[in-house]
Amino acid sequence: MRALKRMVLIGFVLSFATSAWAAQSVGLVVSQTSQTLNVSEIEKKTSSTVQDFSYRIEDVSRAITSATSGKLNYSGDVILSQPDYSGVLLRQRNGKTVALSLEKKTESKLSQALEFERSGLSSQLKWTGNVSESPYSTQAAGLRFEKKLFDSATIVALSGGLLLQHQPKSTYVNSEFETVFRPSLVHGNEIVASIDQLLTEELKVALDLKSGQRVEERPRYYGFSLASAFALTSGLTVGIRSEYVFEPESTFASSTGANGVGSTARLYNERGALSYFSPELSLSYEPRYDWLVTASYGLGIERELDLATATKIQLGTDQFGLGIKYIKTHFEVSAMGAYLITNQSTSQVLWSGGLLWRI
Repeated sequence: MRALKRMVLIGFVLSFATSAWAAQSVGLVVSQTSQTLNVSEIEKKTSSTVQDFSYRIEDVSRAITSATSGKLNYSGDVILSQPDYSGVLLRQRNGKTVALSLEKKTESKLSQALEFERSGLSSQLKWTGNVSESPYSTQAAGLRFEKKLFDSATIVALSGGLLLQHQPKSTYVNSEFETVFRPSLVHGNEIVASIDQLLTEELKVALDLKSGQRVEERPRYYGFSLASAFALTSGLTVGIRSEYVFEPESTFASSTGANGVGSTARLYNERGALSYFSPELSLSYEPRYDWLVTASYGLGIERELDLATATKIQLGTDQFGLGIKYIKTHFEVSAMGAYLITNQSTSQVLWSGGLLWRI
C-alpha cells in the first residue's frame, strides 16, 4: 500500500512548473514572445481568504455529505512566481521595442478547488487566478469528472477548462507587412481525456490526450502525455513523463486561387507553426510514512516552423524542481519550488504552497 501511495503522488513537482493548463499552450511556456509570465507582489489577504472560504465550505459540506453519503474535499493553493521579463519585448506602434520590465518581482496566484466523490465517481470544480496586479492577469476555471474501476486499478477522466487573460498593449508586423495590435484580452479553452492504469503493485502508467486553443492568438493545438512511476524500494520511487503538443501546419493554409493555385500561409500573428516536447524525470523519497520528498528535472523543447522560409527556430528550457508533502488522513500540506532557464539566458523562479482539506 505504501508503494501505491507513492505512485499516486509521484511527479507533482513539475506539474505546476511546465504547464498549469493549456492556457500556456503550445510553445508558450518560457519563450521570449510567450507573454504568459506574470509579475507583482503577493497580497497579505491570501491566507485569510483561503481560511475564510474553508469555513464557509465546511457548513455547506455537512448538509451535502449527510444527504448523499459522499465525500467532499476542499483544497487551496498559493502559487508564487518570479519571472524574468528582460527578454520580453513589446513593439510600439512607431516600430520601437521596449522591454516589458528589467526588474524581477514576485507575482502570486490563488487556486481553489471543490471535489465531491461517491461510489467511485468524482467531480471537481477548480478556479485559479491572480490575486495581485500583473501585466498578464489570468483567470481560469476547470471542471473534471473521474471514474474509478476495478478497485481503483483503472481510473478514467474527462476534464475541460476556460481561460481569460489580459495582456499589455503591443503590436507586431503580419505577413502583409502591416502593423497590427495584439489582442488585449485572450480567451482560451482546453479539453483533456486521460486514463491511469495500475499494472503491478510497483508500476503505474498514465496517458493524457488533449486539445485546446488561445482563440484570439493561435490555431487549435493537439497533444498527448505519457507517464509512468515505478517503486524501486519501499521508500524510493522513480517517475518518467513525456509530453508532445503541436499545431497542425494545415491550419495555417489558405487558398487564393482555384485548385490551390497561389495558396499562401495564413498566420494568426507573426509566429509560425509551433510544437513543444518535454521529457521529465523525477525521484521521490519517503523518509517517513507521512512525508514525501520529490526532486525532478525536465527539458522543454519549443520549435517554430517559419512557413514562409521553411526554416525552424528552437528554444530549449531546463526545468529543476524540488517539493515536499506532509500527508495525514484529513489533510495534506505541500510546498514546491522550481527554477527554469532557457538557452537564451532568460529564467523564471516558481514557488507554490498549498493545503488539501478532506472535509
